[in-house]
Amino acid sequence: MKTTIRRRSASQRYTSAEFRPYTIALGRLALAWNDLQEHLADLFWTVMSVPQKGDMVNYAPLHVWHSLRADLAQREMLRAAIKHTSTDWGRPRFKEDCAWLVNKATELSYVRNDAIHAPLFLKDKSLWGMAVSTNEPVAPASWLFNPRAAGLEAGLTKRNTNLLGEFTYCHNMAIVLADFAEDITRALINRQSHGPRGRAYPIGRKLQRRNPDPERKNSFLHSELYLWVAHRGIFRCIQGHL
Repeated sequence: MKTTIRRRSASQRYTSAEFRPYTIALGRLALAWNDLQEHLADLFWTVMSVPQKGDMVNYAPLHVWHSLRADLAQREMLRAAIKHTSTDWGRPRFKEDCAWLVNKATELSYVRNDAIHAPLFLKDKSLWGMAVSTNEPVAPASWLFNPRAAGLEAGLTKRNTNLLGEFTYCHNMAIVLADFAEDITRALINRQSHGPRGRAYPIGRKLQRRNPDPERKNSFLHSELYLWVAHRGIFRCIQGHL
């Protein structure tokens, strides 16, 4: 007697047309987050052993960084390295900028973790009442009390957004922070650099092009971008773009 195997539907395998925008957005989010962590690793490497002319490249800090499996532990190690460094590298706001960067990356990590680890499901009539109220066909599967799904659902309600908006926000903020980390690293290595504040304006324009929806004007992404620009002390020059 043959054994029959019941195959899952395309929606259960996350390959249906309804799931496509979400799988794409999650993939972009994951890659942007990985890129942010790599830029933080580069900053840690520089802080621990800034390159000097004639010096051999010291890769030891990178091996130390990657010996930690958790990205939170890596960021806390970066925070400690910055806090206890004996110089400001000729950049008076170096420690302040780095502390802000690490704090924002850790804040974003909670949104990222919920987005990446929360199970999702395709809503139908029988399950419609078990999901957060949005106009989307896909929702976090929180009825089994999964803490990540519950956290993702709570975030949607708190920020008055939907899943795609939440994923896009996390993706964009990871890029903003990665660019900021890169600018700090370049400023430490190149003393002729003007520092990270020179990148605020193009980043602002870039994010505005990615989010043309006028409803995003009052979104969490917008408020976070405003906070970043205000922190850099130059919000006047891009006020018309926010």
